[in-house]
Amino acid sequence: MSKPIIGVISNRNINEEGRTFQNTTNFSSLVCESIYNMGGIPIGIFFPNNKFDIDLLKLCDGFVFQGGSKIETSQILAANYAVSNRIPLLGICNGMQTLAGEDYALQSLKYITPDNLKLLIKNEEHFLYKVDNHNKNNPFYIQNIEGCKHNINISKYSRLYDLIREKNKLVTSVHEYAVKDELLHNSSDFFVSARSDDGVIEAIETRDPNYFCLGVQYHPELDYTDNVLFINLVNESRKQKVLKR
Repeated sequence: MSKPIIGVISNRNINEEGRTFQNTTNFSSLVCESIYNMGGIPIGIFFPNNKFDIDLLKLCDGFVFQGGSKIETSQILAANYAVSNRIPLLGICNGMQTLAGEDYALQSLKYITPDNLKLLIKNEEHFLYKVDNHNKNNPFYIQNIEGCKHNINISKYSRLYDLIREKNKLVTSVHEYAVKDELLHNSSDFFVSARSDDGVIEAIETRDPNYFCLGVQYHPELDYTDNVLFINLVNESRKQKVLKR
């Protein structure tokens, strides 16, 4: 059986001084290595000038929305495509926040379009808030992984618990923003499956037990012993590949 193709959704860094040759599209090598080591084929998915193109997503059997510094309209549209078509998805840090943003858009907007998403993302304080104690090290210069770890409490009635088989777990966390608690109170698609000791949402997942769509605020790719999420993503994406035939 051929390996499943996992699309890694890119992050863009735009030079604010107008130096266009310094604009970059980034993919985490650790995320890509984790996918490859678990039996998947990682491919980079990027949207030039933030222009959404559904044909890029049709290449993939599963997705990883990696960490990053901001949420863009193309990312929310990509998340909406994946969720609407029940394509396996793992969101990491900013990727989990993108899932929450997609859910917020569904709750707030009659139709999701690039134009009305621009205003939603511009006012992302409606669904995100700043936290001061979850980013102990500069996320771009991490040297001490253990110094970034903190405990999370996992619901026993969740897919995350079924995968990890632990109610408490030390995870690697390097984020400055978190999803607002009230955002998911009225969600028909997602629920909170893990929190840190100070109450920050650390994982959300779909209510559908037959669909793998999981977002974690922490970074499993930074801990080589924490590969169960990538294993499950690749396995579920392999099933998706068979269904597409």
